[in-house]
Amino acid sequence: MDVVLIANEAIDSRSSLKKPGILCKLDIEKAYDHVNWDFLMGMLEKMGFGLKWRQWIKFCISSVSFSVLIYGCPSGFFGSQRGLRQGDPLSPFLFLLVMEGLNNMIMNANREGWLRGFEVARAGRESLKITHLQYADDTLKFCDAEEDHLKILRLILVLFEGMSGLHVNWRKSFLYPVNEVPNMENLKLILGEVDALPTTYLGMPLGAKSTSLEIWNGVIEKCEMKLARWKSQYLSLGGRLTLINSVLDALPTYMMSLFPIPPGVINRLDSIRRKFLLQGNKERKGYHLVKWKKVINDKRVGGLGIKNLKNQSNALRMKWLWRYSNDDQNLWGSVIKAKYEESDNWMTKEVTTPYGVSLWKSIRSLWDEFKQNTKIKVVDGAKTRFWKEDWHETGNLETLFPDIHTLVLQQQNTIVELWTPHGWNFIFRRHLNDWEIPRVTEFFSVIEQFSGLETGKYRLQWLGNSNGTFKENLMKRGITLCSRCFFCGETAETVNHLFIQCKVTGQLWSLFLRRKNISWVMPGRIAEALYSWEEAGLQAKNRSNWRIIPATIWWTVWKERNLRVFEIRESNMQQIKLNCILTLCFWCNQIYSNDTVSINDVLDSL
Repeated sequence: MDVVLIANEAIDSRSSLKKPGILCKLDIEKAYDHVNWDFLMGMLEKMGFGLKWRQWIKFCISSVSFSVLIYGCPSGFFGSQRGLRQGDPLSPFLFLLVMEGLNNMIMNANREGWLRGFEVARAGRESLKITHLQYADDTLKFCDAEEDHLKILRLILVLFEGMSGLHVNWRKSFLYPVNEVPNMENLKLILGEVDALPTTYLGMPLGAKSTSLEIWNGVIEKCEMKLARWKSQYLSLGGRLTLINSVLDALPTYMMSLFPIPPGVINRLDSIRRKFLLQGNKERKGYHLVKWKKVINDKRVGGLGIKNLKNQSNALRMKWLWRYSNDDQNLWGSVIKAKYEESDNWMTKEVTTPYGVSLWKSIRSLWDEFKQNTKIKVVDGAKTRFWKEDWHETGNLETLFPDIHTLVLQQQNTIVELWTPHGWNFIFRRHLNDWEIPRVTEFFSVIEQFSGLETGKYRLQWLGNSNGTFKENLMKRGITLCSRCFFCGETAETVNHLFIQCKVTGQLWSLFLRRKNISWVMPGRIAEALYSWEEAGLQAKNRSNWRIIPATIWWTVWKERNLRVFEIRESNMQQIKLNCILTLCFWCNQIYSNDTVSINDVLDSL
């Protein structure tokens, strides 16, 4: 699917330049059957495979034998001199090595200046040329509309055929003009037949306008065939529902992974599904007793679980945003970066050009929605800007502390530039006023939760899970997920927030601290809380009981949190405090198993 995106972006760039170009779509005849073994062994040797390994491969591909039936009887066996077996697990990988030979020949011709590809970079930016794309035996070649270039390409293909045994079927290979090509008839005589864009490549539209309705005609026709009205007469409501979901999972998903589905197509597919579901085995028209918007809701909220096509299309295309933000070691990402330029380390600038063959504009339009459901996982901090990006669990620091942002000089710096082994290093524009100190103190209390830099690469991660894994499987099992704290609802639910910083948890800490008249500054992390609690309990009458209190508070908070999440019930604050004290008393009684300890005894021992 990457090559389809790259090809469409390359065609779009060439079209915008108004410069004539040629797209060559090559068809290799009976690819597996004609592979020359000597060429394959030579490729393996050039790529560094050892003699023993090459001997194993040669034995695997040459051990096959054939027999011809004459009058129904086999007439002996004979070996083969070329070809790879269909269905052999090794064959696809070996064939890729053979096609690597064609790749090297085209790359060498490009380096010598004999061939040129399509530029995808905008004017004034570093040039990036797409010369050719390969996926198994499906090859696309991007050329200038010059006769000499096509002659060189034909010569390369003829030489490759002589060495590898792979023959290009010229009658099934096509030339597609990009923009107006005046010498198209002469080019046709050199290489293949002439056709016009749009066409298809790997089953996806190529050179078509991304918002076109026509490219979805095939999907609509297949859905109509699969959900034919006569089939509904022999299926129950549950059977029809299952068939609808299975068809919609299989047919349009491939297209929706790259192309935005137009509203007209959504309406047409919804009409097909709606009629199939409601008509049933009735001869007369089925009545729509419930709005379709309710039918496509999740089953937990009263719907039938039929997929919402618009949401599904957006979710599938958001995968490209995820890949772009987290993996920069791919060709398609380099193409997008060169063509549209990055606005920050995570995404390109907003695309302002009209919708054309390009697919990235529709994908880029989903960024704001996508960004709301992700956060930056800081690792080395080299590319994450402290103020501008949402790397902190509380949100964007420039938005939360605009007054502090204006006070500091380092407004564009990255995290690694501001972080030292001893903490944060900020330079203020002037001396602070007395009334500004509480606000600065609040700011530092928030950012001191940062645990420090690590080795590795920065990345995005889904909200709501510390390891960045999206909890889709839990949602399927009916478990409600929420990124907000279930007690205060003011910030994201993290371990440190839930057990230390939440207002509800703070009241439990104060319940015990007030008995000792201790004024305690709430730390940012659990490890710091345990250390500070140990120091605060040096004067306690019974230090064993004092040490149990943090675990008691956390256990009480965790049980109450799960009660609210899974059973949709909640206790008032007085009940939560009572549960905490009772839990502490119970645990102390387990420690002093020989004596019965009352609640007053436990509290007095603190």
